[in-house]
Amino acid sequence: MSANVPPTDQPRRPRLPRLRQMPGGPGVPPPTRPPSTPVIWLLAAGIVLSLALVAFLVWLTVLTPRPTSGAPTATLTVITATPETAAPTQAPGSPTPEATATPPPAPPTEPPPTPPPGQIAIGARVQVVGTGGAGLSLRQQPDPNAPRLAIAAEGEVLEIIGGARQIAGYTWWQVRRGDGVEGWAVQNYMQVVP
Repeated sequence: MSANVPPTDQPRRPRLPRLRQMPGGPGVPPPTRPPSTPVIWLLAAGIVLSLALVAFLVWLTVLTPRPTSGAPTATLTVITATPETAAPTQAPGSPTPEATATPPPAPPTEPPPTPPPGQIAIGARVQVVGTGGAGLSLRQQPDPNAPRLAIAAEGEVLEIIGGARQIAGYTWWQVRRGDGVEGWAVQNYMQVVP
């Protein structure tokens, strides 16, 4: 045996590591662990999706076109049947009434007058010019903020069917494309076709 160790009859106990004492002392629960990485990612994804939903709802309410006029009002029409009355009968031997003359038919309506050459008027045909290839917007109403129905290409020929109206500093004409689409367009980009 070794000189430094006194002999003992008892077996030697293994040495156990010393336990750390938890902060707060006995009876205090140990501190909780921070949330794991998947939980953090789920929370972040939930926040991002919530923000995207809010942005989409704001976009729908702000950018959705609204009608410019008030809500349409319903008109109630009541139709009642009138009782049928018996036609007067003629006594035998009485004179037969004479037929009355039918008024002559109304004279035929004349087509709209031909506009003076070079001047835009109803019935004139105009060509889209000066848009730099962007085309001319055909709008639902004569207003630069009205919904766009179509775009007439540079050089396209249109027929003037209504107008002229002065709105927002522009002269507007109602036009019809060759495919039947009708809308309002600004005069600045039209030239009469001879």
